[in-house]
Amino acid sequence: MDECHKEKRNGRASGEDAGPTVMGVQVCPIYTNLVQMNNLTPIESAHRIVFTCDFLRTDERGGFDEGPNLKRVFDLIAPAIRSVTTLPVLLFPKIEGDVHRVILDQIYGYFGLTPSHENWAKLYHGSIIDRHDNSEALLLDILRPAFEGAIAVSFEASPLLQRLISKLAVAFIDIRAHSYRFLLDFPFAFRSNSDHIEGVFAKYCLPAEDITKRVEEMKNLSGGMRSLPSKSVVFLAQTARDSSVIKADGTFFDVTPHLESIVDLVGSHGASTLLVKPHPLEPENDVVRSLMSLPLAKLTNESSYKLMQTENVAGFVTYSSSAGHEAIRFGKPVTWLSRVRPIEKYTPIMFEYRTSRFWKEILPHASKHQEDVEHEIDVKFRPNFLREKFGIPWDPALMLSSHGVLPVLTHHLGFVDELSPSSVRGWAINLRQTERPVDLEVVAGERVIARGRTGLPRADVVAAGYPNDATGFFIALPSKLTSNGFTVRVAGSGELLHNGRCEGFSLPSGHSVLATHL
Repeated sequence: MDECHKEKRNGRASGEDAGPTVMGVQVCPIYTNLVQMNNLTPIESAHRIVFTCDFLRTDERGGFDEGPNLKRVFDLIAPAIRSVTTLPVLLFPKIEGDVHRVILDQIYGYFGLTPSHENWAKLYHGSIIDRHDNSEALLLDILRPAFEGAIAVSFEASPLLQRLISKLAVAFIDIRAHSYRFLLDFPFAFRSNSDHIEGVFAKYCLPAEDITKRVEEMKNLSGGMRSLPSKSVVFLAQTARDSSVIKADGTFFDVTPHLESIVDLVGSHGASTLLVKPHPLEPENDVVRSLMSLPLAKLTNESSYKLMQTENVAGFVTYSSSAGHEAIRFGKPVTWLSRVRPIEKYTPIMFEYRTSRFWKEILPHASKHQEDVEHEIDVKFRPNFLREKFGIPWDPALMLSSHGVLPVLTHHLGFVDELSPSSVRGWAINLRQTERPVDLEVVAGERVIARGRTGLPRADVVAAGYPNDATGFFIALPSKLTSNGFTVRVAGSGELLHNGRCEGFSLPSGHSVLATHL
């Protein structure tokens, strides 16, 4: 298998029963069934292109949780597709309107379920439809008008939706964020049931030598380490309700049955300490609390990338964290508690999917004649481009800077959308007390030059799933004091908001610029 399509493996799986092998990886049987896609219909028969996502992901409110991400992906990629083809390029479900809610009610209702995170998990892998006669046929009928005869392009579709859509669409492409977050920007990862399309992906695959080179650069950036116990094993925790921690039986991962084997694993490495590394967006959850009940466990907020490089860490263990794939690249052994790691079958592509030439190769049968092309899109690589578009809250290189370790967000999340010499605008939320306003301060040097508080409406934050419709803020700044730069932080703490550091302005007052990411 080409290096582009499969990462070097330096890990082992434990916990769940072994299943059959798919592309060299043992997986549970249900997952094997879901990833098999037909490849019988000629791609030339497609008469439209439909972007979609895991639209069944929702909570008790029945909101379109994945709508904002679907819109971002569509806005990134659709212009390049439209530049080379006359095929209609559509969204399903539409972001506005009631189509999404109608689909939720139909599918959840058929199985006697109401929308919630727990019931989304029951549907995610699709085992539920194998327990209900004729349920697959009914679901196919619901989705047929949207996907039959189309090329479907999904963003992180669930195994259930992959199974259904691939039976209806002429060709199926799934996109997801790749695990290698340590790169200069994070790449998207692509997979298709079309041999032709897979061949195009391989052509534009991120070269393995670029990944290796970046690992070496990261090692050179690494600064000092806080003292760590000699010979430790690190557990990489995840957010409790992420799709990556949904088990094949439709329940979320529970670490409790694995505690004894984790203790044994620590001993097998000749280690005496288990360092528990929480996810930065969820520093406290049941998994972290269960692990911390072990006598040999200690909490660490050290940068994951530093932990991957220190000799004191003998290995890593995780359910399915993307950081585990990164640790392998840094040469560390990783023990997986899950056997389902779909990203290993995807092709990482850095930026070319936003160009006309990329889609012209995927859609040669539907490409416009050159004289009909108004303008081709030919973008160049720009560091941190997707981090900016998606508000990714960390820059690994800065986290490793020898100039000092950046503060780790504990229970606040926020983003600065716009900076100017005279104002700053964005949003923030307290993840522990979501309805509580967040007090903020702007600091220049050692001096607090302005203060503010959240309270403005932010519909996009609500749409992203955060239960507070007043997370926005606008803070006026004394422009005479901002020319040398400033930071935006949670008041009385060192918690900087993402994108909240500005190195200074050379533009006249009133011109906004995008700040450097943290």
